[in-house]
This record gives sequence, structure tokens and C-alpha cells, in this order.
Amino acid sequence: MGTLHYGDKLKPLKLIWLALFWCSLNALAADTSQTAVKTWDGATIPEGVVWKGSETGLATGLKLSDTKIGEAPKFNVFLKNDGTNVIGGLIRGPAGFILELNRKFYAIQKEDGCASFMPPGRIYGPLNVDTATFCELPDSAGPRQTDSNDSHPHLAKGKNTVRLYCKILWDNNEILVPSAELALQE
Repeated sequence: MGTLHYGDKLKPLKLIWLALFWCSLNALAADTSQTAVKTWDGATIPEGVVWKGSETGLATGLKLSDTKIGEAPKFNVFLKNDGTNVIGGLIRGPAGFILELNRKFYAIQKEDGCASFMPPGRIYGPLNVDTATFCELPDSAGPRQTDSNDSHPHLAKGKNTVRLYCKILWDNNEILVPSAELALQE
């Protein structure tokens, strides 16, 4: 009679354990592939959002809403703090953004809105930004002033390039964090 080794007794248990481990990995993979990313407010981030990160940790997600040629662009904007620091001075509304459309810059005439702080890991959105009330900014680098008679943004026929800049406070300075540039073709 041969000797029975201790490892031989555990072989069926090892196979059962491996089978259970494999099944749990497959279930975990299935669960995570179907889990949608949610914002702080509980909204689901839709497909087609174009993201761009920055050295501040702020990532901006941009998706053009229903906008036709000749109209001012409308966006769904998502903001995500991928960094380790709290981001300050964030205005979650049109006043918190500057629009770049075909190399011209536009901003809202009246800067209102409450600035807030964004802790690491937080995602805000969708922020609906309708640029119809934005006016073209002057070329000078002086203080930002807009005039109600300035031109308003609108999508032109042909190719349009669009980018939003989010205003934040970083190291006690107001800076502009750019989104990814969208190239739109009529």
C-alpha cells in the first residue's frame, strides 16, 4: 500500500477553491462593466463626453448639446477632481466658464454665482452651459469687461473649433483650466 501524502487530500479542495475564485472574478468583471459612473448629484455620465485633465487635478468633460448652425453652443459639462488637493473658487454655472469658439473668446456679461470648493474624488454635472448670453471679449489683456453690444457666439457653417475654460482658484490666483477642444464639422 502506497503512502498517502497530505497534499493529495487537499487536491479536491484546491480545485473547488480555484473554481469559486474564477467564478467570483467573472462576476466582479461583469458587475464593473455595467456600473455607470455617477456624479455627486447622482446623475449618470453619458457616453460621448470628451475629457481633459490638468495639472491642478481638475478634469473637464465636455459634450455639445443640441445646437444647430447659427445658434450659440450649448454644453453639458462635467467636472471631476482627480487630484489630491481641494479645488477652490469653482462656480458651477455659466459664470464659471469662458468659451473659445473659432479662436475668439466669449464670457457671460454678468458674473454671478456662488464659488464653492471641490474635494478630491468629487464629480459635478451635468452643468448646462448655454452660451447665448455670452459676449465676445476684447483682445486686450486688461480686466475682463463685456458690453451688451458685443457679438455673441454662434456656430458657423463648415468647421468650428470649441473649447471651454473653467475658472478656479489655484494657489490664491484665478486660473483658467481648458477643456478638450471639440472640432465640429457641418
